[in-house]
Amino acid sequence: MGPRQGRPGMNIEIRKDSTHSFSFPGNVFGNERRYKHGKVTITTATIGITTASGAVLLAPIGMPIATDTFSASYSWSAAGQPVDENLIVTFTINGTVFNRFADIYYYPFQNTVCDDDLFARDKALAGDAWSIAGKATGGSTSTLIDTSLLKDDGFFTGGMIELFFDDHLERRDITGFSKTTKTITFDPVAATVVAGMGYAARASFQENIDIAAEEVQERFAQIEKRTYLLIDHSQMKTAIINKALANYWRQKKKTETDEFALKEKDYLDDYESCFRNTVWKYDKDKDLRLNADEQAELSQPRWRR
Repeated sequence: MGPRQGRPGMNIEIRKDSTHSFSFPGNVFGNERRYKHGKVTITTATIGITTASGAVLLAPIGMPIATDTFSASYSWSAAGQPVDENLIVTFTINGTVFNRFADIYYYPFQNTVCDDDLFARDKALAGDAWSIAGKATGGSTSTLIDTSLLKDDGFFTGGMIELFFDDHLERRDITGFSKTTKTITFDPVAATVVAGMGYAARASFQENIDIAAEEVQERFAQIEKRTYLLIDHSQMKTAIINKALANYWRQKKKTETDEFALKEKDYLDDYESCFRNTVWKYDKDKDLRLNADEQAELSQPRWRR
């Protein structure tokens, strides 16, 4: 394999002979910079793809921009492209060029973890995760205004809000936040949010999850015979969850012996066991199944030095 780009944003992994969608639905990665959703309003975007030797696979072409003005995407087919080719993907966003590496595999790495997966694994997280609690100064059935909020645009997007009505509680996914109007937008409820009503809101854990996924992917880059590796995505999902939770509690700890440090250690141990206890499977003849010869060669992987 060729050189790999470090965080933010590990190599893009594309499944051979399939269509891959390059997109910016939330974070923009590249050039060692990470822009949160809402930090950049995309007005123009293009994408181009070349091989490491400079052969053009996709000449610069415009990426359709979604109506929310924070998303751009383009689908490209990897049909006929060689496996393990180190591609260079060049994005131009609002005139700024971002370069990413991309690899084509039969079995690309996938990150399917969401906030609910973290909450299902760690019940204590739900009570610890609220970013802010306060009282509304206005709102509607799908918005809450709090003029005291000082967060950046998009801070709560993808998170959750709890609305404390007089006789019941409603919990909804957050779809946006405006720093200018101090407004949180969420999936509609039946009743109207009014001034003086209590609420609690939290940001999404997606950035934390993405960083954990990049760390797991980096481990995969060190496995020999990566081109033929059959990835067990359910097991890798567990690895990403454990790493994300370990990273979260590490940020909370004050000493190496407090309760947060112990939680970090427990999740790191579980994370390492995902690799230590795995028998890796390889599909050498690339027929999407394990034949008798391949089954006989199963062994723990050797790691690149």
